[in-house]
Amino acid sequence: MKVKSSENASFGKVYTEVFPVLMRVAYHVTYSIDVSEDIVQEAFIRFYEKNMEFPSVDEAKYWLIRVTKNLAINVVKRKSREKAMVDKIKKVPKPQFKMVKIFSLMQRLKKWFELLWRSCLRSLKVY
Repeated sequence: MKVKSSENASFGKVYTEVFPVLMRVAYHVTYSIDVSEDIVQEAFIRFYEKNMEFPSVDEAKYWLIRVTKNLAINVVKRKSREKAMVDKIKKVPKPQFKMVKIFSLMQRLKKWFELLWRSCLRSLKVY
């Protein structure tokens, strides 16, 4: 039986037969059920949108397994790169400010603003 990926009947048949297999494939790569569900959903979206014709359900299954495996590997690689960047950012030394210096700077700013405020009031002849 020929399988056309964009026909509802064919798609439904492939989905019910292949979904559990694809979940196992994705889970064995990602070790996350949530991520695996997203990957399998993306694989079926691509399957439907490609509007491909397969000679049998098995051929469609093999194509979907390949797509799912590649998507899962890409997700794992992306997560690995993101983790490496986060670790790299965490290793950047933070600037060291002493609280005494900050407090001293705040006191100077406060005095400067008070002087500025008084001069503004004097110019307005309010003070």
